[in-house]
Amino acid sequence: MEWHDGCLYVAGGVNADDEGFLNSLHAFNEATGLWETLPPMPHACLCATSGVVGNQLFVVGGYSNVDGPKGNWANILQIYDFLTRKWRCARSNPYVFSTIPPLAVDGKLFLLTCTLAVYIYDPRSDTWTEETCDLGTRRLSRACAHNGRIIILYSDGAAFERATDGSSWSPYEAAFGAIGGGDGDMAVFGPILLG
Repeated sequence: MEWHDGCLYVAGGVNADDEGFLNSLHAFNEATGLWETLPPMPHACLCATSGVVGNQLFVVGGYSNVDGPKGNWANILQIYDFLTRKWRCARSNPYVFSTIPPLAVDGKLFLLTCTLAVYIYDPRSDTWTEETCDLGTRRLSRACAHNGRIIILYSDGAAFERATDGSSWSPYEAAFGAIGGGDGDMAVFGPILLG
């Protein structure tokens, strides 16, 4: 699910009756309180991650029957243009599965993995590049974008931010302090909105 210009967009899912994957796209208009059925995605999927860059919705990966009838994690990238109301498939993402939603920063889509590889998709050139960050062996819990920066949160409360030029990562104010005694393993779920 993603918000764009006063509408909530919901893409894909699974049919509860027959467990078939859905390629549907629906939008809820906040001003009218009505749902609209939009053109379906090229490939049905569930558990995909998504992000918005400009006037485009990016649906990344997900469990799909792209590579076979029973379904597998797919490395597909489907892009919906809000203005033309059309879908297109773009260059496949190099990483198949990520539970961390992609982040839109500086007109690009950033896909972070739990191994802390960062895959960056540039819609202008339809290319992916890879960036790595060596921040130890902590488990990545969540990430968000704020004022052109990417901030990652670890399950132990530590946080780091990515330099705007992508050259380095530096410590950010600890997120949780001593919640849960400070030595437990925690997780952050759901979206994060700063400012």
